[in-house]
Amino acid sequence: MTSDELSHASLIAFLSYGLALAALNLIGASWYDVVQTKRRRQILAHPHARGLRRRPLISVIIQARNDELVIEKCLDSLIKSRYRKYEIIVVDMASSDFTKKKTRAFGAAHPSASLRLVAKRQKSPWPELINGTLQKYAKGELIMLLKADQAASQQALANIAWHFNTQKIEALAANLQPTAQPSLGAVFEQIEYLVVAQARKLKIFNRPASEFGLVFRRSVASPPGLAKGQFYASDVLIYKPPARSILKAYKQYLSHQLRRLEGSLASLLNIGRQQPWLLPKAAISLLAGVLRLSAPIFIGYFIYLAVWLKYPLPLALSWTAGVGFLWLTIWSADHISVYQKMRLSFLAPIMGSFFYLASLMPIVAILGFILYSLKKIIVRAFRKIGRQTLEAKKLAA
Repeated sequence: MTSDELSHASLIAFLSYGLALAALNLIGASWYDVVQTKRRRQILAHPHARGLRRRPLISVIIQARNDELVIEKCLDSLIKSRYRKYEIIVVDMASSDFTKKKTRAFGAAHPSASLRLVAKRQKSPWPELINGTLQKYAKGELIMLLKADQAASQQALANIAWHFNTQKIEALAANLQPTAQPSLGAVFEQIEYLVVAQARKLKIFNRPASEFGLVFRRSVASPPGLAKGQFYASDVLIYKPPARSILKAYKQYLSHQLRRLEGSLASLLNIGRQQPWLLPKAAISLLAGVLRLSAPIFIGYFIYLAVWLKYPLPLALSWTAGVGFLWLTIWSADHISVYQKMRLSFLAPIMGSFFYLASLMPIVAILGFILYSLKKIIVRAFRKIGRQTLEAKKLAA
């Protein structure tokens, strides 16, 4: 097989596999939305639907430490919620700024809000603080964990109550999204989180990257991070501050990529241990993992063809397909405005280039590790030779 035939075959294989997986991802996400909408309508039409509309008390536990600039925004998002049966517990972890003062002032300005401040004199492990807060202060049937720099959407608490009333789930993972801001770092992170949200719709049961944004029943005996049966709810929106720069957003994306690569390898190793009803989702995760592991090889080969062999067609087509997938993902999101969709679509080609280059990082990391290991071996060898030379000189003297 000639080099041209090999490049054509690799291009067709990579694009076909990637486009099929992208189509499966988008179709699965749309299927998730349709199923959830249909299920809600069926439940509301049921003659005993009134019993499913009960309003459990939700205890929102907020972790705060030196968050004087954002704590009021977090509290304000909760008191503007359309769901009124909640309590707010701010756990201050020995802040040295005005976080406690602003929390007390907010409670005084909103006496109708059930707000309690738990001030700690020294920083303690967060799991211990959760257990202590649950035992001493929290009264709710459902427990929600937030950070002080996060904010809940107006419908978030109502949707949490709905999911726990209508489904037998122990824990729920929220849809964490960065706040939209006019900076390259914020746009890059926003597009990344949109892609992740679409993928998580296809794998409904999934462990979140963080325990914040997690909701669980008070009766769950295991720690929140290990609760079984986590249900991903795309309509429970929690907003986080965006990355301050494109460099920080890029580093965060690379960290997420490494974590997903570990998950892909785990899927490859544990495919035979899955429960039968989880096998379709495990198979999809496996396909995504294979693409994630093989993408650096294909893209590196396409760059080699474009730079050294002056054959840019595979590189251009694969980049175009990636940007097209980003456009479809942006316009299928239902929680952002049309203006934001247009702005993200305009910047998608630039962001697609960043994502494209980021896919090469595993190869760079592997090469860096090999070079670092070789350097250590060479340094040790020279040190050994130096010690042997000194010993020889001493013996000769």
